[in-house]
Amino acid sequence: MVSLNISQHGVTNGLPVDLRHFELLRCVGKGAFGKVRIVEKKDTKQLYALKYINKMQCIKMRAVPNIFRERAILEEIDHPFVVNLRFAFQDDENMFMVLDLMNGGDVRYHLDRLGGFSPDVVRFIAMELVCALSYLHKKHIVHRDLKPDNVLFDKDGHVHLTDFNIAVHYNIKRLTSQSGTLSYMAPEVFTKTGYSWPIDWWSLGIFLYEALFGKRPFRGQTDEELRDNICHQDLHVPIVNLVTNKPVALSSEGENLLRRLLERDVRKRIGCGTMGVEEIEAHPWFRGIDWDTVQRMKYQPIFVPDPNQANFDPTFDLEELLLDDNPLNYRPRKKKVPKQGQQTAASVGLSPANTTPNSRPLSHNGQSKKGQGPEGKRKLTPKERLQLDLDYIDANFKLFDSSVFERYNGFVDPSTMTVSDEVPSWFSGIPKRDTAFAQQHGKSRVEAAAATVRRTISKWLTAAKCFRSVTSALP
Repeated sequence: MVSLNISQHGVTNGLPVDLRHFELLRCVGKGAFGKVRIVEKKDTKQLYALKYINKMQCIKMRAVPNIFRERAILEEIDHPFVVNLRFAFQDDENMFMVLDLMNGGDVRYHLDRLGGFSPDVVRFIAMELVCALSYLHKKHIVHRDLKPDNVLFDKDGHVHLTDFNIAVHYNIKRLTSQSGTLSYMAPEVFTKTGYSWPIDWWSLGIFLYEALFGKRPFRGQTDEELRDNICHQDLHVPIVNLVTNKPVALSSEGENLLRRLLERDVRKRIGCGTMGVEEIEAHPWFRGIDWDTVQRMKYQPIFVPDPNQANFDPTFDLEELLLDDNPLNYRPRKKKVPKQGQQTAASVGLSPANTTPNSRPLSHNGQSKKGQGPEGKRKLTPKERLQLDLDYIDANFKLFDSSVFERYNGFVDPSTMTVSDEVPSWFSGIPKRDTAFAQQHGKSRVEAAAATVRRTISKWLTAAKCFRSVTSALP
């Protein structure tokens, strides 16, 4: 495999990217152990969304594996209808992920304000979400949490899927954990037979129903009642919005798509058979749609968020201003100097495997709830377990800078299969041209870089072979 030894990885203007490179603007979201705020990159004036996660809270909630899995997936993907990762870094308190800013607000915000959307608007949203889900499924990724809260509008009205916190890669082995938001879970999630990517198409059906009629099709006073209704209740498609009581002029084709997405038999659910996503794209509700044009974002959105409104809940910013006793600021990292008598892996009864950079955090790997070390060795104290988890995050939450793929102008050495920063003048144009070609054909930056490497090696080896042929023919 070709290794990309790119010296500028995670570097901006000669310095590793960190909080100093961004101007902190208003807070626009809040989660269990993190917040989201708008930031401006100082050198480019580009606006982004900064998601920062408190390490201590993340460890206490045993969510470290989720964060690392989310980041790994975000590094792998790059798509116009996904909120993409651009930078990642950390300080002593937080992990930071810098993402595309979608300042049109999430679908939930507008649903609460409007009560619902017209069928034409919902059809447009559906087209772009079909493209996003199809892209993820081709990469063997199931999102598992498609809902209005996780679909964002950009300023022009295009939609983008976000929040990959419980997204996961799938393979032949079926998934079994009941992960996601209960109201949007497919019936097969509650069975013991397992599930896979078709659950995303069910969630899309729930999403579209709610966007049209203001409420979800299956509801319940308790979780148990809700599960039972999801698995057994007949689907009723009303003719009016259930919030505003206004008529909803949904065509028979639109209703048919809803019913086929919300088919409990996975074998009959649209998009889940041998045709795959093409079965959805060929559905009569999308008659006349050129899906290549959808992918290139050339269709004009029908619903465009008001640019004069914030399009998010202003209380997040107010809470940050009035209630946060530890406001976000750049803090230089402390140098880690081993203290006298500090516990080592061996002294607390850990094998080296538990402390390698590629291992999972200790509290999620090889430890009982009581803190007993492997092979019955000495029990760790809560402070020791916490420190080992912090050390794991420190060692494994690496710098990430997606702009490296635009800046890269290196050359592949075919003998060592690595990248050099020195580019022969006669060869300097090839990498950029190949990268542009790959990106024009819908490949991600990582795929584009890999394509560049493959083409570069091929051209170099061909030139070397020709050179040997010529020199061998010389007297």
